[in-house]
Amino acid sequence: MDSYNSEKTSKPWLKRKLLHEHLAKTEGENFTILADPLFDFALSRELNSGDNMYVNTRAVQLYASLYDKITITSSFYETQADLPQYIDSYYNTFHVVPGEARVKPFGNGAYDWGTAYATLGYQANSWLYVETGNDKNFIGNGYRSMILSDYSPQYLYLKTSLHHGRFFYTNLAARTLNPNFNNISGSNSGWSENSLYEHKMMNINYFGVHVNNKIQAGIFEASMLGVHTRNAPKFTAFLPVINELAYANDSLHFLWGADILICPSSYLPLGIYSQIVYDSRKAIAVQAGLSWTIFTSMGSCFLRGEWNMASSGTYQSLNDDNFWGHYNQPLSHPAGNNFNEWLVQLGWQFKRFQAFAHIGQTYYKAGISSRNIFNNNLNDAEVPVRLLTADVKMSYLVNPSYNWQVFMGISYWNQPVSGEKYMIPSLGMKTFLRNRYFDF
Repeated sequence: MDSYNSEKTSKPWLKRKLLHEHLAKTEGENFTILADPLFDFALSRELNSGDNMYVNTRAVQLYASLYDKITITSSFYETQADLPQYIDSYYNTFHVVPGEARVKPFGNGAYDWGTAYATLGYQANSWLYVETGNDKNFIGNGYRSMILSDYSPQYLYLKTSLHHGRFFYTNLAARTLNPNFNNISGSNSGWSENSLYEHKMMNINYFGVHVNNKIQAGIFEASMLGVHTRNAPKFTAFLPVINELAYANDSLHFLWGADILICPSSYLPLGIYSQIVYDSRKAIAVQAGLSWTIFTSMGSCFLRGEWNMASSGTYQSLNDDNFWGHYNQPLSHPAGNNFNEWLVQLGWQFKRFQAFAHIGQTYYKAGISSRNIFNNNLNDAEVPVRLLTADVKMSYLVNPSYNWQVFMGISYWNQPVSGEKYMIPSLGMKTFLRNRYFDF
């Protein structure tokens, strides 16, 4: 498979492959197939302790488009990593690495895991799109999402989208993992690492409208159907409101809410966005933010300011089998509930040079129940915590086709109550195709 015929250019073949094109590409009248290597090679050092760390990820990604109707993506990642001590603490509590599923110890304090993603999409016509896969989804316009973020691991899902004029509707149905992955509560006496885990169903109905060319708004209804839910609500979950009326006491956990995006002027690239979530536990979560992009002769600049909060009990399980999460991790904000966060991001790009800075502060309660996994049924101390995180990175975009970058940067993580403080410079090269959240 090669791209001589489809990407003819005067540049030498090796230079084109390294700096401009997909590694492999072939196309015909009704199809396109792409293949690229993916990787994340990084070295870092914690300055206070002197600990050396690394990330070693190798992956491959495939993409295919058929008849302008069908799209297929597939990727597989294999990773070994030695991570900061605050991630070790997270693993010791939740038995997972943030954003990943099953992980096993590797070497002296490191981790080893493999991850696979795949999607199959079909554009039936101008108003109907259907997609299934094993991947992550994101609803919103911010850095975080209070509805559904790409923080937790991938899951099996079916997504159906309808469009008509200014209106659109999306249904997302997914299979997520029941709480107590790796028996972190200690309640399963017969547990072993090879044990099977019960699954539950997540369903989201989202209705949106492009009010005009400046305002987009939407409302949603979401439900988590516990492992003991009868079959009938699983079939009617695709019909809004039905389950609230007919099966409200049938091990269902409901969320309702809305989001909005306002772009005041086509001449001013400013976006103002917000989300609000109301939980059937009579708790709320709110997001408010703005983003601004400026284009100048010295490159483009990006600015974001965002505030997020969730009251106590938001997303939390009603009966320990329908928490708003997956693999012991929240499906929305990584901090779970009972937190208040602000963050600021600043980015700059000139040709292939990029710089990015992030600073954020979160007030929350540490512990399992505050991250909405169990229904407050563990002897789990909830100590008020203030967390300050910051990141500064500079990078050079080697190949924009699959976002291959070389980078150097420094990360800061400070939790004054516990006295934990980490300053971690790093350098490496990676393909920036997926988000990884360690800033919580």
